[in-house]
Order: sequence, then C-alpha cells, then structure tokens
Amino acid sequence: MTWLDGGGWGTREDAIPGEWALLVLCMVAMALLGVAVFWFTRLRHDRAALDGSRPEPDEAGTFRIGELVEAEAEPEPEPEPVVEPEPEPEPQAEGEAEPEPEPVRSAAASRLTEEIFERVELERSRRKSVKWKELAALVEREFGVRVHPRAIERALRRRRAATANVSDAASDAATDAASA
Repeated sequence: MTWLDGGGWGTREDAIPGEWALLVLCMVAMALLGVAVFWFTRLRHDRAALDGSRPEPDEAGTFRIGELVEAEAEPEPEPEPVVEPEPEPEPQAEGEAEPEPEPVRSAAASRLTEEIFERVELERSRRKSVKWKELAALVEREFGVRVHPRAIERALRRRRAATANVSDAASDAATDAASA
C-alpha cells in the first residue's frame, strides 16, 4: 500500500520506487511557480513606477485614481439650539377634571369617510350575519379603499361611542336646562 491509494506513508522499503522523488518534485515545482509569480509581479511594479503611469501615494498612504482633488475643509458644526424647558402646568382646581388625551387613530381609520360608514351601516342593517371581511371587500370594490376588516370594526365602534357620548351630553344639557 502507498500514500497514493490511501494506505498511509509506509516505510522506505514499502514505497514504490520514485514515489518520494515524485513528491519532492511536486514540492519543488510549486516553490518555483511561487518564485516566478513573485518575480513577474515585482518586474511589472518596477516598470510601472519608471513609466510614471502609477500615481504616488498621498499623505495617508493611499492611492488616488484620476486627478488629485484638493481636500475640502470640514464645515464647522452649528451650535445646538438652546431648548428652553416647558413651564410646568399650573395646578388645577379640585373641581376641574384633567382633559383626556386624544386617542391614537390608525391610518386606515382616517381613510374611512362618512359615505363609507353609511354604506357599511346600510349593509349591516340589511344582513344580520355579515362578516367584517366581506365588508372590507365591499369597501374596496365600491370605493377603491383597501382597509383591514379589523380597522372597519374598530372605527365603527369608536364612531358609535362618540355618537353615544354626544347624545348623552345633549340629554344632560336638556336635563340641566329643564331643572333650571
């Protein structure tokens, strides 16, 4: 067995005559190839340096291709604007309630107009078991507005709550006016 067919290196007595010589010859050939590549690369570099076709490195040790461009001065950073702290809100009287922050509205809800709401309500009043997915398809087909079914459901719920609050406020005002 020899190293050629995977049997290991063996001893000198087991080796095929010339096997070691072949191995040494391959190593020498690779070394000569490496020396030749290095020599030709160095020769090409020297010729380019003598011709002047290769640019000289700049101060940073990097080469520039094409014309040398003068470095532009870096602009001075602008001073940061002074931000004055916001004044603290004045304490409210005990009887006044704090105003509630505006709820965050989705972009889809802003695309739903009164006309779309009326059409959706009409469809829901016609059919009792209408699905939100079907309503979204209806809105897209008739109005060209793509809205997620859940967005329609939430917008309708908010709209109903707002109208309920307005009607409650109106009834409260009528009660106050009647009692006065």
